[in-house]
Amino acid sequence: MEQRRSQYDRWLRRTEDPEGAPYLSAREDSYRTRSAAQQAFYRARLLVQDEPLLLLAQGAITATAQIHKATDRHAFDAASSAAEQSLDRFLAAAARYVHR
Repeated sequence: MEQRRSQYDRWLRRTEDPEGAPYLSAREDSYRTRSAAQQAFYRARLLVQDEPLLLLAQGAITATAQIHKATDRHAFDAASSAAEQSLDRFLAAAARYVHR
């Protein structure tokens, strides 16, 4: 979810001023949060031998990383929705590991 927030901020700052310091800072933050998401994914790979679940996790990370690439508000809303749905699918599948 932190990765998604950073992608929202990156997109918004780019639409305001793609050369400005706020955008450059948001871009760096998006790199940091994507790295954190990837690290969590690698930890999950060590703990869970459920390939379909891991594919859902990777799909959520990938879908979220696409948000900042939106070219307009409509594309942003669509990418945001796709990322949220992807994360929801992962969370629903992962819940069985948490509720044991």
